[in-house]
Amino acid sequence: MKSLVIFTFIFLSGCAGVGLMSTSDPDVKIQQAYRMMNEDRGLMAEDLVRQAMVIYIKDKNTLGMAEAYHTYGNLYKNSAYHGKSSATFKKQGTYDGTYMKSINNFEKSKEAYEQAGNEVGAVKSLVGMGNAYHLRNEDTKACKYYELALSRYNTGTANGVITNEPVIFDKRYKNMGDIINAFINREKCST
Repeated sequence: MKSLVIFTFIFLSGCAGVGLMSTSDPDVKIQQAYRMMNEDRGLMAEDLVRQAMVIYIKDKNTLGMAEAYHTYGNLYKNSAYHGKSSATFKKQGTYDGTYMKSINNFEKSKEAYEQAGNEVGAVKSLVGMGNAYHLRNEDTKACKYYELALSRYNTGTANGVITNEPVIFDKRYKNMGDIINAFINREKCST
């Protein structure tokens, strides 16, 4: 009987996502999805984003939906999706090795951020599209999106529309503009 209890616990823990606290908060689910991406657990990350999206849609939370689409965009260009989880995604018929799934979700996130009046979100979605095009080896398109992102960022900061930026953990960059410029320089975009 004791071994059955241990087996049941291990089985249920695996299904629930080892190391994750059960939550109904969609914002926490998004944070957990990023953690799962960092741990190379793409299937769990995708499921967490899906769960969060269901709640955001039910609550008619446009900003939350934008963040969920943005997270999908990041997932579908992440090694957690293209690495060891890719075989399972392929088996399910949901794998896209072209990064278009990422680009399409970044486009949806940009539209939802714009609808919610969140210019920082729209800018970070454009950067995400640029990154995905870079991964497709379409650097001309990547440059187009980086330059559009930088233009919107500069206009937004000058006009006071962008007042709070995402937390930047890399000390080489003081703001989003620096990060976007780094991508522009990496691609040798003509500005």
